[in-house]
Amino acid sequence: MKQRLVFIGDSITWWGINESDSIGTGYVRLLHDYLKVSFPHRDFDIINKGISGNRVTDLAERWEQDVISYHPDIVSISIGINDVWRQVDSPEMNKCYQTVLKKC
Repeated sequence: MKQRLVFIGDSITWWGINESDSIGTGYVRLLHDYLKVSFPHRDFDIINKGISGNRVTDLAERWEQDVISYHPDIVSISIGINDVWRQVDSPEMNKCYQTVLKKC
């Protein structure tokens, strides 16, 4: 049985995605390759939904389309660095995170 993993986040997740490589060259690629080599008998479907520059508010807006619609078994979220440097206030960030996590 195929196990679907969705990685969603900002440029750290997106790193290296292009027309010929939907996984990218960053940490999602490392995890993809590790899982394929370490568990060759398992069938993994790795989906990278990182978008450079995204903040937690952007992630919340695309949550249904980029996560829920895939019916993932596992979701990895890496978001927040763009919120920090843009100085989004902590209550707004926390509210967005809680909203997104409740939809899982």
